[in-house]
Amino acid sequence: MRVAAVVAAAAALLAGPAAALEPSKERRWSAELGVTHVALGDQHPTGGWTPTAAARRWWPASERARVSAGVSLAAFDFSSLRWLGVLAGPEAGLDYRISESWSAGGALALDAGRVPVCNNWDLCVRFWGFFPRARAGLTYEASPGVSTSLGLGVRYVNTLAWEGLSWEPVASARFGW
Repeated sequence: MRVAAVVAAAAALLAGPAAALEPSKERRWSAELGVTHVALGDQHPTGGWTPTAAARRWWPASERARVSAGVSLAAFDFSSLRWLGVLAGPEAGLDYRISESWSAGGALALDAGRVPVCNNWDLCVRFWGFFPRARAGLTYEASPGVSTSLGLGVRYVNTLAWEGLSWEPVASARFGW
């Protein structure tokens, strides 16, 4: 999270004064497709490369900031249907425009689903539950309505087999209208 804060601060200094977003450029809806890497467990982690999808509704909070609410979906560990992990849930976010093309933001999600987790003795079990997530990142708007994002997510996992944080780097493309 410190790395994201340092990168956001450096981008803010390099970008100079942020330009206000014109009302005609406001995008109220967005769809996002991405990939992250999920690793659950210490000595025998499960997870892997995870495709993600999200849909959001945006509202302006000020000239430079906007808030969002939406839903996200992720699936991982495709080795077999038995070990497939699925996470989905509501998500709330905040974006702050640093310059005309760059913004920094974050999101909180209350994901529910099924995750396969192994303990230190190789006992692997599937757990159903809530697995909250926080994410911070930088977004570059390449053209109106199309942007790319890099970030880092942290997910809290509390199961009988393992309790801890899953650090999840994420890259995504967002399409707004």
